[in-house]
Amino acid sequence: MRGSPSPQDPVPNHGTRGEDAPPTVIVVGMLKSGTRKTTSAWFIALYYAVVLDLPTLQLDADATSQSAYDWFRVAQAESFGIPANLVVERYPFDDIAEYIRAKRSEFGAIVVDAGGGSARIFHEAVTEANRLIVPVAPTKIERH
Repeated sequence: MRGSPSPQDPVPNHGTRGEDAPPTVIVVGMLKSGTRKTTSAWFIALYYAVVLDLPTLQLDADATSQSAYDWFRVAQAESFGIPANLVVERYPFDDIAEYIRAKRSEFGAIVVDAGGGSARIFHEAVTEANRLIVPVAPTKIERH
């Protein structure tokens, strides 16, 4: 299929990141609640930290709930094996785009959980993203 990568094609940011390679910034976002944004963001962050062995920052930028950060704190308290190269932060929501730009030099991947609480935060995060993932949960009518 034209345009599809072959198994031999190099994939950017896999493995050890070169000093000049920009980090991957992924925003997992949706302005609707209950779409499994946080779960998706966690698995994506773990993939970059564990499988690709990249220093990874997960930003919990959901203004209405801080589930990603709460899960991180519970995991730490329960002594779950959080990878040393995975940092989870609760973002204070002042200027997330500026914060992402400031953190680019420290991490190989930045995963942002942008919830439905603020269209402004969602928009600012997306302006810094290489990729946007929009999880969508089926509605009641779609499940029947």
